[in-house]
Amino acid sequence: MRPSLALAVLLAFGCGDDTGAGPPDAPGTDARPDAATDARADAPRDAPLPDAPGDAPADGPTSDGGWTPRPYPDCPDCQHAQYVVASLVTPQTNGEANDLGCDIDGNLTVDNRLGRVLVSLRAVGPGLDVQPAVDQAFQDGRVIMLHDVEYKPTLATTAVAGIRAFVGTHDPSDGLVAPTFYLGNGRFMAAPPGDGFGGAIVSGVGSFGPGSLDFQLPLVIGQPPLALRLEAASASGVYTSTTVTSGKLCGAIPIAVERAVLIPGIADLMSAAVKRNDAVSATLRSLFDADMSCSSDPDCTTASSNRCRCITAGELENNSVSRTLLSPDLDLDPSVDNPFVTDPSDPSYFNDALSVGVGFTANRAQFPSP
Repeated sequence: MRPSLALAVLLAFGCGDDTGAGPPDAPGTDARPDAATDARADAPRDAPLPDAPGDAPADGPTSDGGWTPRPYPDCPDCQHAQYVVASLVTPQTNGEANDLGCDIDGNLTVDNRLGRVLVSLRAVGPGLDVQPAVDQAFQDGRVIMLHDVEYKPTLATTAVAGIRAFVGTHDPSDGLVAPTFYLGNGRFMAAPPGDGFGGAIVSGVGSFGPGSLDFQLPLVIGQPPLALRLEAASASGVYTSTTVTSGKLCGAIPIAVERAVLIPGIADLMSAAVKRNDAVSATLRSLFDADMSCSSDPDCTTASSNRCRCITAGELENNSVSRTLLSPDLDLDPSVDNPFVTDPSDPSYFNDALSVGVGFTANRAQFPSP
């Protein structure tokens, strides 16, 4: 793709409005307006749920730009259902980005800026599609996200419900290996803190949040997933004692986490694409390799086994295209402003977090809660 065309695609698809209407889906991709009917062999996908099925969260965004978590219920006599996330689905089209998003800031529009960024990257070239890395991470057992749901009187319809989310590790005492340990009989070890927040399940349809949630997102095949701390997060899906289907995880990536973790991860994704030296390589070098190191770095040759990092987080932060793409779209912390915008009259000047929404499925798991 020519750099000028790639620039137009990135800006068009990454900067659609938060209603999800945006421009049409990317040329050269499969336009799937009804993402709910799509099913992939490696990452099964069900219809995404409404933001708050059955029982809308009692807490959430506040009028001053902050947000209030939905308290985790104190319920010593509750029962527990435990799950391991078994697949993640990232949006492939703007329609899917809208389907997988949520109204995080309470302004009655769907938020999923990172989802639309991933769509725009995929539009530039298939080497920037992160879904293969996501699927491979589950094949390799690199992603371990654990959910503990407390409930009473029944899981089908609750009077009290809450969820705690953990990042963890596989417990090899179950005798299983990846990807088998995701299928319902795996044992795991959960790492603290495992923040909890409240919710409700009505006729099997659950909605939890908002709260804080630790989240893993693979971007590059063979590399560890990004560890992202989400605020104003929510989890929804169809819950049974053994599965979660039609799942959706939404939340906000604070700008500090975006700059420390997400932007370096996207730089690594672009560097890996440069190293493959395919059709998109020249485009990425032209747009983002400000110091022209991609052509001289020996780690970025196809013969090298080392990780290529010729496109850096600093280059992305100082590039007008990527600054526009990755500019925060949510104002959740009144004390933090948008570092990518200098004009106080700009509507995004006070934004401090980047919205994200993905699909997920989960299966029964066993783990001791910290």
